[in-house]
Amino acid sequence: MPKYAVVEVSGGNNDLNAGFGGKFVWIEPNWTTSPESAIGGLKVVTSDDSIPGLENLAQGTEGPYR
Repeated sequence: MPKYAVVEVSGGNNDLNAGFGGKFVWIEPNWTTSPESAIGGLKVVTSDDSIPGLENLAQGTEGPYR
């Protein structure tokens, strides 16, 4: 796990692929001092189908698209 990986707020596993197989996937921030470049939140979306324009973080797993 990267040293500064984003922590799952409800105490779950920080690895987005935990329990699904495939490669380890963590979210690691890139810090900025510019409010215009920053994000205000983060949400992981799961779907049975791919979503055009989004990368599948679960590629190579048996689970849903993430």
